[in-house]
Amino acid sequence: MSIFCVALDVSYRTRGQVGITFPRCDFQVVEVNPSQLAVYSTPLHEAGPGARHVGAQSMKTTAFWYRAANLAATLIFILMAALQLNDPDPLYWFVVYAAVAVVAAAAVVGRDLPRFALVTLGAVIAGALISAPGFIDYLHSGNWGSIAEHMNDEEPYIEQGREFVGLLVAATALLLFMRRSS
Repeated sequence: MSIFCVALDVSYRTRGQVGITFPRCDFQVVEVNPSQLAVYSTPLHEAGPGARHVGAQSMKTTAFWYRAANLAATLIFILMAALQLNDPDPLYWFVVYAAVAVVAAAAVVGRDLPRFALVTLGAVIAGALISAPGFIDYLHSGNWGSIAEHMNDEEPYIEQGREFVGLLVAATALLLFMRRSS
């Protein structure tokens, strides 16, 4: 069941049904599906418990903040990809972070890339599984500040800890994008 609203002032959701109240009218759409349209003349205050108003302005504000968050994510993942270019093994890391940036950029322009996001998530999970032992070593080291220090040969878990945390951030972002698109 889906509804596309263009010039409506108020909508509400209650008991699993979607309702739309038309401005300055004494009727509301209680349910919309492709085969029928049911219109009832029930006042909004009788819609039942749990009915809530969502004004058109708040929908625009939500869309603005969603796009702004996606733009910020795009820029962050582009920066993360660019920082990988001086890494000893840049190919995997650059591709993964750039792919997450592509998914975020697509969301900025209103496109969903569910298959691409799923493939990227698979690559992120594979990298996380490879770097997880180093992250566990970092946790066991007890040297919590070392993740922000320079890497050295005596503490290889520093790099793997950073890699794991970066992949965790990428996986979280991808899961949020995938949740939003479903």
